[in-house]
Amino acid sequence: MSILNESSAEIYSRLIVELPAKARKSLELVKISCDDIESARGTINYSKVAEFATKHHGGPHKQTIQNNKNLKSYIYKRMCEYKNGQKNPVTKNNSDKHKHVYPTENLDIKTRTYINHMRDTIEHLENKVLHLNQILTTETRKNPISLSEVIGKGIQPDGSLSITLQHNDSVPGCLYPFLRKLFGLDKDIGKLKTVEVKCCNGKNMLVHTDEMVDEALLTPTEWDEIKLWLIENNL
Repeated sequence: MSILNESSAEIYSRLIVELPAKARKSLELVKISCDDIESARGTINYSKVAEFATKHHGGPHKQTIQNNKNLKSYIYKRMCEYKNGQKNPVTKNNSDKHKHVYPTENLDIKTRTYINHMRDTIEHLENKVLHLNQILTTETRKNPISLSEVIGKGIQPDGSLSITLQHNDSVPGCLYPFLRKLFGLDKDIGKLKTVEVKCCNGKNMLVHTDEMVDEALLTPTEWDEIKLWLIENNL
């Protein structure tokens, strides 16, 4: 699907995986603010979202939103969907009717925001687990293990099965999209301005800075994957 045709939910699901932690937090707060403004039948635009987010969550501020294309694209899509929903209330997704159901009607804005945030966090984690399961399935298919051979070896003294992974000298899949980004061939990112290796909790990652926001070129997992591939192949 073209990025131009993405819904706000699709934009959020894509960015929440792609962005680094700090940018993800800003996106989450923008989403929560849009949800609450929409629930209160207020006005959604860049300044109103920034004002609401700053007042209730401490940010992101107006200047941060104006300088961040990802936040602006998400808010713009929410604006369009909100206006279309007001003009055509019958066509609004039925799932939205149940999105803001609370234990009681007499909840203050902070409590409702906290509940919304917890729901979004759970949804994000569920999507992350689904994404990891898809990666696991893909990688398993690349290097299948013979179940009959494993069973034939019998159970080990510790009760486990003996599984020997075949050596795989194929190039890690994450290397190709990284190289496209590095040489400015990725249309979504374009020419890189700054590239920097960052260390967080003992893990390295490669990032580039775009409009004051760090975006990952290589996540810590991808960094380790390429490093291991280089070591295994004596490169």
